Amino acid sequence: MDVEYTPTMKPLAQGETVIREATWTQKHPSNSSYSAYLTGLFEVYVYDGFRQVEKATVGSGLSAGLNSADWIETNSIVQSELPALDVNIAATGHFTATVNTSTGGSISIPGFSVTGSSGTTYQLASTPMTISKTFSVY
Repeated sequence: MDVEYTPTMKPLAQGETVIREATWTQKHPSNSSYSAYLTGLFEVYVYDGFRQVEKATVGSGLSAGLNSADWIETNSIVQSELPALDVNIAATGHFTATVNTSTGGSISIPGFSVTGSSGTTYQLASTPMTISKTFSVY
C-alpha cells in the first residue's frame, strides 16, 4: 500500500495555542489510480518547550481518480483521548465512479463493483478503505 506523508506545519511559538495541519494521501489497495487524503487540524498548546494537542479535527476527501470519481467518507474519528502528545486520527470511506461506454456490455475496474446502470452509463463503488495516522507534537 502506497502512503505518502506530506506535512503542512506552521512553526510553533512559545506560550500560546497554535494550529498545526497535517495531510496524508493513500492509494486504494486494489487500484492505484484512486487515492484519498486524510487531514487533521490540531490545536497545540506550547509553553517553555512543552507541547500538547488540546483539540483535533479530522476530515478526508478525494485526492485522485478517474471516471468522474468521488470519495464518500463514511466515518472520521479522533481515536485518542485529549489532551495528548500523540493523536491517532482515521477516516473510512469508498470511491465512486461513473463510466460511460459506447456500446454497453460489461465493465470491470479493479477494486470496484457495479452499483447501477442506465443504458451505457454505469455507476461503480469501490471496496472500503481506511486511512489511519498518528500526529505527534515532538
